[in-house]
Amino acid sequence: MAASHPDGVAGLVSTRGRKYKELGLGGSTLNEQEWFALLVKEPRLLRRPILWNGHTVIVGWDRDAYESLVNAGENS
Repeated sequence: MAASHPDGVAGLVSTRGRKYKELGLGGSTLNEQEWFALLVKEPRLLRRPILWNGHTVIVGWDRDAYESLVNAGENS
């Protein structure tokens, strides 16, 4: 799923969340494996909701992106 996001695993992280700030992650330059390990340990870092159709992932509230994904599914 993370591979479907343009920013990889880092794109699933809530950078405005309390846990991100508590851990002092601002400006972090973690690689994919480090981000993944951190998300396993601290799942509250995940930005939600996460919508994935097997090809495309949408992270966070984006009504237009949701509608595009649903419309694309209806047209296939």
